[in-house]
Parts: sequence; structure tokens; C-alpha cells
Amino acid sequence: MTDLVLKERRAEWTLRKHKKVLEDMERKREGLEKSLSSMQDLLSQLQTSETEQKEDLDEWKRNTDMLQQKGQEYEERLEQLDNLYTPEMDEIRVEVIAEIEEEVRQLSKVVKEKEKTLKGFQDLPPDITLARLKLDEKKHYLQELVNRKHELLESIAGQMQ
Repeated sequence: MTDLVLKERRAEWTLRKHKKVLEDMERKREGLEKSLSSMQDLLSQLQTSETEQKEDLDEWKRNTDMLQQKGQEYEERLEQLDNLYTPEMDEIRVEVIAEIEEEVRQLSKVVKEKEKTLKGFQDLPPDITLARLKLDEKKHYLQELVNRKHELLESIAGQMQ
């Protein structure tokens, strides 16, 4: 019987040892599953990040190409403008343009005054004889107005007395 008890105790001890090993293995398996899950998440993030980075890189390449094209266009435009440039253009400055603008204003005033004077002569006939007759008519009309004014003033003065 003691032999059986010893075998039973050894079997129980072995069973406990195996249970501990099994529990330990179960904990390690759970830890490995968590690690695997974390690694899979990280891999997914890296793949997503890689896709986004490729998209960003493609966009940057397009932008770079467009900027290079614009740079070329600006260079060509600058060359065209350089070809249009002449040394005489150095004389064209804001101050010079302002002076010219002021001269134009002054000349405009003179032109307006002369236009007013011209309008006064436009009613005159082209022939000098007709112009003298018209002038005499206007003088006569002016004299009539002056006489009428004197008559009106004398009439008002007479009524006040």
C-alpha cells in the first residue's frame, strides 16, 4: 500500500507540476496573443502610414513639377521683359511721370480757357462785314437795355417820393 500511496503522491505532484506548467504556458500564450495583436495593429498603422506617405509624396512630386513649370514660365517672361528694356527707360521714374502729369493738368486748364474764348466767337458770322453788323445790333440792344434800366429806376424813384 505504501507503494501505491507513493505512486499516488508522485502522480499528484506530477499533476500539480503539469498544471503549473500548463497555467504558465497558458499565460505565455495569452501574452503572445496580446503581443501578436499589438504587432498586427502596428503593422496596419505602418501600412496605412506608408500609403498616406506615398500619397503625400505623389502630391509633392506634382507640386514640384508644377513649380518647376511655373519657374520656367517666369524665366521666359523675365527674358521677354529684359528684351523690352532699353536704357532710356531709366529716365522714366515716378517723379518724372508726376511732373509730366502736372504739365498735362496745366495744359488742360489752358485749353479749357481757350475753348471758352472760342465759344464766344462761334456765334459770329465768318464775314467781317456781317460780324460788324451783328456787333452793332448787339450794341444797340445793350443800349436799349441800359435805357430801360434808367427808366425803371426813375419810375421807382418817382413812386418813392
